[in-house]
Amino acid sequence: MSARTDPPPFLPLPLDDVWRWIATLPRIGGSEDVALADCAGRVLSRPVTAAGDVPPTACATRLGFALRAEDSEGAGDYNPLPLRLVDAVGSLDVGCAMSVAPGDELPTGADAVLPVDEVDHHGNGLRITAPVAPGSGVIQAGEECAAGDDLAPAETRLSAAHAALFLQAGHATAPVVPRARVAVLPLGSEATSLAAVTLPGLIGRDGGVVRHLDVVDHADSIVTAWRVEHADILLVIGGTGYEEPGTALRWLHGSGEIQCRGVAINPGVGAVVGRTESIPVVILPATALAMLSAYELVAGPLLRHLGGHDAALPWLTITLPLREKIASRIGRSELARVRVRDGAAWPLAVSEDRLVSTLAAADGLVLVPGDSEGYPAGASVSVYLSRSPLTP
Repeated sequence: MSARTDPPPFLPLPLDDVWRWIATLPRIGGSEDVALADCAGRVLSRPVTAAGDVPPTACATRLGFALRAEDSEGAGDYNPLPLRLVDAVGSLDVGCAMSVAPGDELPTGADAVLPVDEVDHHGNGLRITAPVAPGSGVIQAGEECAAGDDLAPAETRLSAAHAALFLQAGHATAPVVPRARVAVLPLGSEATSLAAVTLPGLIGRDGGVVRHLDVVDHADSIVTAWRVEHADILLVIGGTGYEEPGTALRWLHGSGEIQCRGVAINPGVGAVVGRTESIPVVILPATALAMLSAYELVAGPLLRHLGGHDAALPWLTITLPLREKIASRIGRSELARVRVRDGAAWPLAVSEDRLVSTLAAADGLVLVPGDSEGYPAGASVSVYLSRSPLTP
């Protein structure tokens, strides 16, 4: 450990400045191929193109009867037209129809699919009472995409729909950015229990993977733990104070660089951000509410950025009227907890910064900027939905 002893001052950095610093950090490089079943939520490392035409031939898009559209001309309730129903054939003759399901290849000669509920069965044939236009109920060869077409650019966050498209286009895997490897190092057994039940789910949501989660009894052992795991980011729980020997803050000051001692957020103002050997480090407070708040506003955006995701807060945002005022102190971004009821946001006891129960009871969060004293009752506010208000 370095001989440096002068502590950095406790001078909380504005949240926007922390986010700007995060945006300057290099993202994780490299690529790995994952099965399509596992690609949802991952980020493409390079563009994906179609290996062939999709579909390779004209296909039905609905349940019904393939026919020649010209055979339906003039059909109506008072002029039902008969068609002969045939089994699978190579070419469909004039005046014939064939039963098809979505995805079935159309027989040669057919250029439309009549919906199953628009025909009447009559003996071994059909009677149709409405005309159908050419191309109705049909997807043409190569209409989804042609061989060589771009399916998704690099940095796309993949969904199940991408997996379906890639499969149709001839791929079995997708090239994605490796997950950010996170070493979670709690200082003390109590911090370990808290981290173990809260952080793995949040880290997984943000595209990371926990490579280490175990108590460290002294700051000097932090180095050994994260080097063994080859971590991309280090989260230390506790040790934000400087006065006690062996704290994480003292370790980071001696072996790396501290970007800020304190982040101007409430709760979570004690969070520390820095780097050691180019590895980003976030020291989170050891109390539950402050730790969760600092994770969501600092560590979460950092983790998402490193893994190629959008660093913005990951929740659906809606605008609602505020039923009661939210008071906030100038100089700190306030993470206010709200319930959503009857089309409005109801603040919880935001002054009770020590009570994690206010976060557990919340349907959403309102982020009050550091230059604001809050919002009056009746104001329209942006609510980040941390859970659906329709669920218990």
